[in-house]
Amino acid sequence: MVIDRELMARDLSEHLAGRAGSGLLPRSEKSPLKTNVVEAHDAGSLDQARERLEAAVDEDGTSLQPTTDPSLFLLTTELSTDQGPEQAGFWIDTANPRFWLLHSKTKAAPTRQALRRLVAHNPRLDVAWLPRDQMRRVQHSSNPFGFRLGFDERLFYERRDVTQLEEATHKLSVEHAGVGAEAMYGLLENSDVTRRALAVAEVAFWESTERGGQILRLTRDGRLQSQGPSLDSHLGAAHRLLGGYGRFIRGLERAFGLRLSEADNGDVTIEGRPLGLEAAKPEGFDFEQLVGRLVSGVEPFRLLGSVDWQDEDLAWVEAVDLHTGSSVRMDLTPDWIRMYLGEGHCGNTLARFVTNLQRSYNADLRFLEPAAQELLGAGEAA
Repeated sequence: MVIDRELMARDLSEHLAGRAGSGLLPRSEKSPLKTNVVEAHDAGSLDQARERLEAAVDEDGTSLQPTTDPSLFLLTTELSTDQGPEQAGFWIDTANPRFWLLHSKTKAAPTRQALRRLVAHNPRLDVAWLPRDQMRRVQHSSNPFGFRLGFDERLFYERRDVTQLEEATHKLSVEHAGVGAEAMYGLLENSDVTRRALAVAEVAFWESTERGGQILRLTRDGRLQSQGPSLDSHLGAAHRLLGGYGRFIRGLERAFGLRLSEADNGDVTIEGRPLGLEAAKPEGFDFEQLVGRLVSGVEPFRLLGSVDWQDEDLAWVEAVDLHTGSSVRMDLTPDWIRMYLGEGHCGNTLARFVTNLQRSYNADLRFLEPAAQELLGAGEAA
């Protein structure tokens, strides 16, 4: 059997049609087709992409199979779940060596677990992180069809009696599907009660195809899934997402980060700028606990460092990004944050930080520089 892109397309198309396909990868009969975007930091060639991938699967229970295409691989993983043994598998497309597409036909939970294992075993890998306005831009490039919100800051009120707080929203979970979703989103966006909790976890949109309507859903950690008959629609959306995300990340890398520059006369200057953002501190929010979690090294922030408290409302942080090993310095107050990134930093670090700050601190972040507002926000800079 020749294993190539043509076979991959037939296999994925068969799955959308409800048929078994090639049998090369595990499949869950009623599971939607899913594609995840993964970033392989500083991989600039197919050989480097393959090395990153091989380093991430060097363990029992995971098999990696090359194909006749040097940029295409098959990966299968054996998993232990609450429901018992499971399998997950991916067609892994590394034609873009830095930004990969992982196509899967298995259920969401084991697929997500297999993806986390893959990323965890090579720190140079990370999922795509899409802040709120990037998700809305993708959605509005097609026909909006719904959204899901996921905001939860309760972790940072553990040392407070939340029944005595005046802050209206500590957790917000809302899902709305259908043509009226935009009107609902507008109501929530314009409400003083819900605006700061409007953290978008998923957007839905639809496309018209020759074979009928195709509904697509995109999550903030870069997973695209389809409900409909058209593989061309799904893959077209996946490749547009991949291209847009690559431009987004490279734009962040050009705009931010500090570099040393030496003039002909030997003078050394610092070039670049930090990322600055601000957000009103919720009443009763435990700022000290937030800072501690940011630099604890745990998911999803993946920053490990130390904190130097200048006073109760000002923390200086020296940290390392566990994704790239590059240095990160931050000045943090309850109302504003500045991030200083060293040379060789990754735009995914900024995207990850902003996305997860929106979901657990304040979704209504404001960016202090026009470049940040253009890339990460919507409208004019604060």
